[in-house]
Amino acid sequence: MGSRIGAFFAAGALAASAIGFAAAPAAAATVAAKCHLNSGSALGHVSVKPAIALTGSKKRTLSGTFTLSGCVSGLGAGVDTGAIVKVKAKATLSCANLSTLGGASFAVTETVTWQPKRKGGKSTFKATAIPDTNGYVHLAGPVTGAYAGDNYVQELQMYPGAGDGDCSSTPVIGMQVFAGGDATIIAGAASSATQVAGGQYNGCAVVAGGTAKCWGYNGYGQLGDGSYTDSDSPVAVSGLTGVTQVATGTDHSCALLTGGTVECWGSGGNGELGDGNFTPSPTPVVVAGLSGATQISAGYLHSCALLGGGSVVCWGYGSDGELGDGLFTTSGTPVPVSGLSGAATEISAGQYDSCAVIAGGTVQCWGYNGYGELGDGTTTPAGTPVTVSGLTGATHVSAGYTHTCASISGGSVQCWGYNGNGELGDGTFTDSYTPVVVSGLTSASQVTAGLYHSCATIVGGAAQCWGYNGYGQLGDGTFTTAGTPVAVVGLSGATQIDAGDYDTCAVVTSGAIKCWGYNVYGQLGDGTRTDRGAPTNVIAL
Repeated sequence: MGSRIGAFFAAGALAASAIGFAAAPAAAATVAAKCHLNSGSALGHVSVKPAIALTGSKKRTLSGTFTLSGCVSGLGAGVDTGAIVKVKAKATLSCANLSTLGGASFAVTETVTWQPKRKGGKSTFKATAIPDTNGYVHLAGPVTGAYAGDNYVQELQMYPGAGDGDCSSTPVIGMQVFAGGDATIIAGAASSATQVAGGQYNGCAVVAGGTAKCWGYNGYGQLGDGSYTDSDSPVAVSGLTGVTQVATGTDHSCALLTGGTVECWGSGGNGELGDGNFTPSPTPVVVAGLSGATQISAGYLHSCALLGGGSVVCWGYGSDGELGDGLFTTSGTPVPVSGLSGAATEISAGQYDSCAVIAGGTVQCWGYNGYGELGDGTTTPAGTPVTVSGLTGATHVSAGYTHTCASISGGSVQCWGYNGNGELGDGTFTDSYTPVVVSGLTSASQVTAGLYHSCATIVGGAAQCWGYNGYGQLGDGTFTTAGTPVAVVGLSGATQIDAGDYDTCAVVTSGAIKCWGYNVYGQLGDGTRTDRGAPTNVIAL
């Protein structure tokens, strides 16, 4: 359930004189369940048992069945047509709280039966609802059954029906369910993500059908929805189709499209959008003159693309040499990286540096090197690629803030650069200008470097992280920094992982995305602003 279902319920009391149905099972009704619904749209009827007047506070049982269908957009996107929702609610009701909910209390059980059946077919949501001062009831609680583990929150609003002004003399024998115009489902969606990217305070994902969604901080338009409004749940990037990969930098994001073109959005003051301008854009713009791209990466203020044949181009801020053209100057359009020792097979843009895996398993880096993040044994910046010392058999590379990591064929991981928080994973807190082996990893399949922490997926679908953990970004259920890898709790089936500044996200085999860590801007995408020391579901993908 959770993200898979977006049922918005609001209960409205109707007097017998207004609607003539008795305390009998409600008739099924069809409802567009994936959108924000207009206030007053009838979803169906809920009967009140026993059918007597509400003179004072009485506990009553409400029950009904609804068939969900229709809409496929909005915050509740992901609901399957044909889900049947059976609602049973015990409520303490009175004439006064029908309009204010001031004293109403609900214990709600919802059973969802999927048609056709999915994952066993049924899920149950149980929660105690707490009224607020605005006339809404907020439900929150665990999901059991087929979608166990999802987070689920929904809102209800009561709409008093005709006759409620004198309900002491007019028996209320039924209630009608309405969709509240402001009612919003906050859940974790029937997901179909294929890739996730974590930025400074936002995340983005590629979802089935070739679209992209982003969530979190949006002060520079980096969510791409045409606004500058933060969102703690995913919003669709405007106008993008055919997306095969997304990349997120500090305040900008990019997407690789089928055919090899690239579009970027967000902050553009340093040319990081690549369209030749130096202005921000809250919707995607085309990177000028770029075609044949096979992979992209977004750094702090610059972006890079790997081209067919193994060449690399970069654009944006270049004063530290991160564009790799030897000029140490900023460029608003792509420039070729000069002097690669062979064909690049993968690239990664870091804070002020960039790296590439070279065919044959070596790694080359260029840009800022104040902490040894280029891995050549020095702290000298390089405007063109230099070879990471002693590294062979590399399969993946990830450039973080001031450190870099590479996964090695055979399953080990090596890191280099700044280590003040244990982000190199060797059990020390000592910087290293050349690669050191991450302790205890023998079956890593992919590695990612964040601001002050690092993570790796493990063959079989687990994940381990190390480094700074002040916001729970290591995912081990604590907020304790670790100089060697610790297991991410409750995570299985991980196929890809990406570390943001203070958070981490992973795609799992079901197509869901789970994130953990810092969440002040909603960058975990779970509908809250609460930090998480363990994985939580990104909702409504």
